[in-house]
Amino acid sequence: MAAHRAIGPAVTAVAIIAVIVISGVAGFFMAAGAVQTKETINVGLAIGAADASDVPEIHALSVDLPAYGYNVVTTIVGDETDTISALISGQIQVAGLAPFAPVILNAQGQNLVIFGVMQAAPDEYMVCANGITTMQQIIQTQALTAYATRIDQTYIMPAWWLLQNGYNQSSINWTSIHGAANRGAALLAGKVTCASTDTSSTITLLSQPNNAFHVVMSLGQMDPSLPFNVWVTTQSYLAGHQTELTNMMEAYLKALHWAQNKADYMAYAPTIVGTQVSATELSQAYDKLLGTGIWNPNAPWTSSIATSLAQQMYTFNLTSSAMPTNQFANFAIYNAAIQSVGQYTG
Repeated sequence: MAAHRAIGPAVTAVAIIAVIVISGVAGFFMAAGAVQTKETINVGLAIGAADASDVPEIHALSVDLPAYGYNVVTTIVGDETDTISALISGQIQVAGLAPFAPVILNAQGQNLVIFGVMQAAPDEYMVCANGITTMQQIIQTQALTAYATRIDQTYIMPAWWLLQNGYNQSSINWTSIHGAANRGAALLAGKVTCASTDTSSTITLLSQPNNAFHVVMSLGQMDPSLPFNVWVTTQSYLAGHQTELTNMMEAYLKALHWAQNKADYMAYAPTIVGTQVSATELSQAYDKLLGTGIWNPNAPWTSSIATSLAQQMYTFNLTSSAMPTNQFANFAIYNAAIQSVGQYTG
C-alpha cells in the first residue's frame, strides 16, 4: 500500500500529490503473478511539494518498489530538519534530501549514511532580470540574489563557481528566501534581481513579455560534481536491511530508465503534478529537466563523488575536516543495484 502521511505537527503532507494505493499483491502486479507482501518501508522526501522533477522518485516508490512486494509509505515533507528528525527517531527508514545535512550530522555522531543518488543534478537555474546575463554582471552590479540556505545547493553551487573563478563567497549580494517557487515569485515581483529558481518557475519567468528575464547558468553547470539529492538511511537500518535497500535502489534505477521515455512520463506525470499544469507546460518542463541531467539514468554514486562532497563541505566550513567517505557513504547498495538492473545505454 503506497500512501502519503504527515509526520508530527510541524510537517504537512502535500495535497497536490494523488494518493496512489498500490500493494504487492493487487492490481497491476497480480497480472504479472502474485507477489507476497514483505515489510513496510517508510520513506520521507524533503522536496516541499512534488513537481515535474520529482515524478521518477514518486513512480519508483508508488509503482516500481511495490512490485517487489513491499508496503511503501511515502511522506512528502516540507523541511529537511523535519525529515532528518523523522529518520533519526525511526518514524521513517529512508529519506531523500540534499547531501549536506546528513554529512554534517554524521560528523556529530548521528550515524547517517548516504547509499545512493536520488537526483544527479539540480533542476534549478540562476535567473536574472534587468538585462543581466552573466555571473560577472551579477557581481559587478551587486544584484540582490536570492538563495535558500547556506547548506543547500542554491548557495553552495554558485559559491563554488565564485571560488573556482577567482571570487569569494561575499562577491554576491545574497538574500535568503526559502522555497524555489517563492524565489521565482520574488523575482517576478521585482523584489530581487536574481534568484535560483526551479524549472517550472524558470519556464514561467522566461515566458514574460519583452524578454524580462534571462537564464545565466544552471546550478549544475556551476558545480557539476555534486548530486542534488541523495538517498539516506541510518547505519542501524542499513545493517539489517541491505536487501530492502538494494531493492529500493533497483526500483529507483528502473524508474529513471522509465523516465527517459517522454511518452511514458507524459502519461503518468499528471497524476503527480496535477491538472493545473498544462500538457504544453509539462512537455517544456520535461525537455528542460532532461537536459539538466537530473534524471541521469544510471544515477552514479561513487567514492569520487563522495570525496568531492566531503571536500566542498570542508571548504565552506560545514565540517571541521574533509570527512573520510567510509564515515558517511555506502557504495555496496548502489553497486549491487546497478549490477542487477544494468547500465542504461539508451
